[in-house]
Amino acid sequence: RDTHETGLAIVHPLYYDFDGDEAFKHNGQYMFGADIMVAPVTSPLDDTGVIDWSIWFPEGEWVEMGTNEIFQGPRTVTRTYALNEIPVFVKSGAIIGMLPDADKPLFGSAQRAYTSLEFKVHVGGGDSGGATTIYEDDGITTGYLNGQSTDTPVTYSSQDSGLRAHVEVGPVTGSWTGMPNSRHYYVTIIGVLTPKSVLINGQPITSFTYDGPSLSIQIDLGNWAINHAKITVDALFTNQMVPLTGWSRCLSRLQKAKDYLDTLMWSGVFPEDYYCLIDASEAGERASAYPSTAESEYKAFKATGLQCAIDAVKAMPDKFKNKILKSLQTC
Repeated sequence: RDTHETGLAIVHPLYYDFDGDEAFKHNGQYMFGADIMVAPVTSPLDDTGVIDWSIWFPEGEWVEMGTNEIFQGPRTVTRTYALNEIPVFVKSGAIIGMLPDADKPLFGSAQRAYTSLEFKVHVGGGDSGGATTIYEDDGITTGYLNGQSTDTPVTYSSQDSGLRAHVEVGPVTGSWTGMPNSRHYYVTIIGVLTPKSVLINGQPITSFTYDGPSLSIQIDLGNWAINHAKITVDALFTNQMVPLTGWSRCLSRLQKAKDYLDTLMWSGVFPEDYYCLIDASEAGERASAYPSTAESEYKAFKATGLQCAIDAVKAMPDKFKNKILKSLQTC
């Protein structure tokens, strides 16, 4: 809708949004909407399986999608990336509206009246907030020119000194022909440990799951009439929300290293040679299976788990370790 009203493309250069010479210099980076910045890697990897890539962060706090790493701008940072990793960052506290994976059609999504929506909240440093508005129309006619459209406002805030993640899904305003009568909502809060409780409109619920590798809570709000009143979602934590770094991307790289090492048995590399790596790579899945252990798994991984895996790789012959060691040391 913003593109229609302002002429500003969804994909646009940084200097449209940010002042200063750096916004012009880093012309390979771009904004995708108002809250997402992409810094695509456009050079080949080296023999270590990763590449060093320079990224400029505009003013403010940025969260890397898929890793939850926090970066404070304005500054330039060099990060390593593997072939399957794309540098995508969101403003701290940003809310990204999406279709749940199970409900995504292969074709014709713009013409579909969505019966479910997911709001992904990137909490960042914990002391943050954000807002977005989901715009919809029928996706077929020009009725939107006559006001046939709807807006769904969503806000996030960190409250109680970082002990509460608070999300509000506001009432839908407007209407259009063919709009659904009800909608199923999900809220996913990313970059947090397991909550002690979750409330919907002040009432405790159990309809949420925890995903260890991404350190996220997915909360099932259920079905609501399209003209619902405000819905509040609160995730309450025992300890203050803080940046949880050096986890998600490391787990992904550990799994990739394990897959590679598993092929080397006939070359004299056996699972007992990298037991620490196997154990560390499974930390996220253990946190998913037993959410109450997420904090202890995270702390153990940061304290000794990852380093033990790196030490196991260091002890291997050069022809094997050189392919994976740097990716683990820089995750």
